[in-house]
Amino acid sequence: MNSGAIPRREKDGCCLMAQKRTPAEIEQVKRRENEAWEREETEKREFVLRARRRFCTRLRFHRYCPDRRCRRAQRCTGNPNDCLGLFWPLLPEDFKNEMRQAIHLVAKGMPPKQAAVEAQAFVAERKRLAKELARRSAPPLAKDRATADDAAPATPARVYGPRIRAL
Repeated sequence: MNSGAIPRREKDGCCLMAQKRTPAEIEQVKRRENEAWEREETEKREFVLRARRRFCTRLRFHRYCPDRRCRRAQRCTGNPNDCLGLFWPLLPEDFKNEMRQAIHLVAKGMPPKQAAVEAQAFVAERKRLAKELARRSAPPLAKDRATADDAAPATPARVYGPRIRAL
């Protein structure tokens, strides 16, 4: 099949080993690759920062933000990590769980509105299961114990006398 022609891969010179390059050229290629990687990482960080700002704006943290720029712009313009660190612990736990679940579902590819509905249902089901588990593992109530232990003598209630004040 191959009539002695150079394979396309070697002809294109896609690998550094197949090419005859000087150390300066190799260094230049490595520098370009490093710059591309740094640019990619910077874009990822900026994307995460923009997403967190949108998240903080959506939760209306800017209304109470200590940074005046956020209050003036009526959206998050500062460091969203500071706002999340400040306001996230104040949110109800059920809401936080819904948000975590919705983010997880969106990351899997579900549309945001459907993910919000699914997350709310998921958290409601978990809450119901937690209540059921707590009910099953809770000790029986006093009246339930009294019917279960009819033979056990009941202790009389303590009788308190009049309250006396002394100087």
